[in-house]
Amino acid sequence: MATRQTPYVPLGEEPADAALRQSPWRNRARLSSIGDVLVNALARAGFDRGPWLAIAFAGGIAAWFVLDGPTEWVLMASGCLLAALGALAAWRGVEARAHLLTAVVSVSVLLAAGVGIAWTRSELVGAEPIARAASMRLDGRVLERIEQPAEERVRLVLATPAPDDGRAINVRVNVPIEQDRPELTEGALVRLRARLMPPSPPMLPGGYDFARAA
Repeated sequence: MATRQTPYVPLGEEPADAALRQSPWRNRARLSSIGDVLVNALARAGFDRGPWLAIAFAGGIAAWFVLDGPTEWVLMASGCLLAALGALAAWRGVEARAHLLTAVVSVSVLLAAGVGIAWTRSELVGAEPIARAASMRLDGRVLERIEQPAEERVRLVLATPAPDDGRAINVRVNVPIEQDRPELTEGALVRLRARLMPPSPPMLPGGYDFARAA
């Protein structure tokens, strides 16, 4: 006579059933393992973290030169500040993430500061180039005399008023060797007619930008 046995239903108490009870992410510690690695690395670095702050600031200045214009500069600075605010919102008061919070906030703020400092400096000392080529009469003072015998000319850097609004500008004038005079030295006052050209943009993408350098 056959007997019927009660079917076995695993209740999750046996070791063999551990795979059924645990998900691939068994605990929150695994989710934060990358953060733990970064925190430990920062804690071991000690005072070696200091030079990275200077690198972050220099990186912000370099970003100002690499990015195309004001829109990209604003986006760069805004992204850095948002990263700092996000770190504060997520880790403020969390002792285990103190080093990581300090690093993210410091690097983000210094990147944004580098962009802002470079932008501000360019606005204070920079000058708008002339819009197009023009022939004009110049009255100015020689700031620098550059000998260029290989090109059979002398280059004079002059300080002169702009013809449109009278603001002080610097212009470079190439004087042929046969028209050079010994009195054309630094500090001399000159009056001449010259054809001025605006600085040229890069000849190829990524090439030297004469307009930006000027």
